[in-house]
Amino acid sequence: MGKDYDEYPENASQAGITPSELSRIIDFLEQVEIEIEQELSVKRGNQELRMLAFLMRNHLAGRQSTQTTLIQASGLSYGTALRVLQDLIDRGVVIKRPRTKTGKSFSLHPSPDHIKQWKALSRRIKGIVGAVVGFRKHNKVVDEYFFGASYMCASVIPPPSALTDPIPISKVRMLIHADPTFLAMTSLKKNFQELIGTDIAIKTHSIDRLYKEIYNNSQLARSKFDIVACDVTWVGEMAERKVILPCSEIFPNGELSLNDFHPTSTKCVTFDDNYFGVPIHTAPELFAYRTDLFNEAGLHAPVTTEAVLNAVKELHDPNNGISGIAWNAAPGTPLGHTFCMVMAAFGQPIINLRRGAETFHYDHLDGIDFRPQFKSNAAFEAANYLLELVDYSPSNIFSMSWYERAKCYSNGECAMSYCYSLLASMFLHDRNSPTFGVTGFIPHPNGPKGKPIAPLGGYVLAVPANIEKSRIDSAAKAILFFTSAESVKQYILNGSTSSPRMSVGGDPEVFGACQLVSQVDQMERTGVLEGWPRPPIPELPAIVNIIGEEIFGILKREASIESALDAVQNRCDALMRENGRY
Repeated sequence: MGKDYDEYPENASQAGITPSELSRIIDFLEQVEIEIEQELSVKRGNQELRMLAFLMRNHLAGRQSTQTTLIQASGLSYGTALRVLQDLIDRGVVIKRPRTKTGKSFSLHPSPDHIKQWKALSRRIKGIVGAVVGFRKHNKVVDEYFFGASYMCASVIPPPSALTDPIPISKVRMLIHADPTFLAMTSLKKNFQELIGTDIAIKTHSIDRLYKEIYNNSQLARSKFDIVACDVTWVGEMAERKVILPCSEIFPNGELSLNDFHPTSTKCVTFDDNYFGVPIHTAPELFAYRTDLFNEAGLHAPVTTEAVLNAVKELHDPNNGISGIAWNAAPGTPLGHTFCMVMAAFGQPIINLRRGAETFHYDHLDGIDFRPQFKSNAAFEAANYLLELVDYSPSNIFSMSWYERAKCYSNGECAMSYCYSLLASMFLHDRNSPTFGVTGFIPHPNGPKGKPIAPLGGYVLAVPANIEKSRIDSAAKAILFFTSAESVKQYILNGSTSSPRMSVGGDPEVFGACQLVSQVDQMERTGVLEGWPRPPIPELPAIVNIIGEEIFGILKREASIESALDAVQNRCDALMRENGRY
């Protein structure tokens, strides 16, 4: 579609550095140079660094660099910057790509060798910093921590302590989701009330009722709640419709730091270059499978969709009360989410996102970026894959959504299941479950042109836009408390299986309570945790529903794959045009 596709086969994770860490290290090096210049009064020594840092940062974000933007970023005079840039091009550090047939217009990119050099340097910088602060175990420094996280690896996070100044309102009013993390929060309510110095009023809803109540509340003159829990996939819509406040208005004095949070989570709460909430848990959708059944059948972990199809055929045994696989096939939202993520596993996002070196980017979208992609080969393959799974699924598959599929797996009624890490507590903590101790977790099995991904899910704590201004500061203090590493650890010790913070997974007590937390951290470190399968655009909830309505016809064998995908494409295209996207 007229885009530059930077396809370099080397993956940053192979070198122990994720794109998020590489970006942080670039920022770190730039800031160190600035501080040296200012504090030591030395002359600028490296005329190329800021130019190359800007170029590499754009490469990681999938943004285009031009001669003009590089010269501006360098901080040098025009003539000097032009000479420096030409020298970089002559040395093969920077490469030019024509943007027009005449070649007069071109974009600039780091060469493949220069990208490798940045990764090697970043690995060394990470190792040096890690060694200084104590992250060294059998010389595997880079694998022991995430660059920028707030706590030392293997340190024990203490219980939350009382706030120095109690929150100055009679009660903190919360609207939250009915999931294990929030249930753990509810069980800790009495203790938390003592620590924050005021009462906590909690109202809990299922996902659909929660979504409706947040919008109903937004129509009131004054919000009934100080804090609302938002699914990460709602953030774009709620931000654009001004249902929730940006964090710049909640934390105007810079009290909020998101360095320790999973970068993928923080990307998904970003809209128009501002954060709209603080993650309280990161809950990717994973693929669970019975290791005992696989071992008995001589099967390996099903890391590809082809392997899944082979395994369901082998293990599907309804006469003995076990189906091959459980997944979301209920019409509308449940099936829509499944299709988005399975289509991603075949290598294609649902809209025309920019492709970077190692991932797709969903920031600063414009025009053709919003074009739906349901006429792609990946969409057809995803639909065909789900259609094949129907014959090896439970008899109630067409009414199955998130809870039902996890329950089916927990009861030992299926050999495999797509399952959010958050609901894994149903079988990780239940010793009576047939799946206890015999469950393996892997990222989504991928199609021939896809890669292993763990599509991001989870919730953030946000502040309603119609809250009384006098209550914003109190809501902010409560959010910082509820999302602190100390509080998150308590949720896990009380039944949750997810964390939004890198530091929490390094706590040995957390590791003992739930190893899945550190597994998700590792997915972030290796670039497997991804937000692009369900990009946080305002239209996402409507698109998901459209998909779920039309794809359901395929599964019921009432519509062909071609006709259903045509309908999805046309309806989503009309939605984008109606919203003025292109």
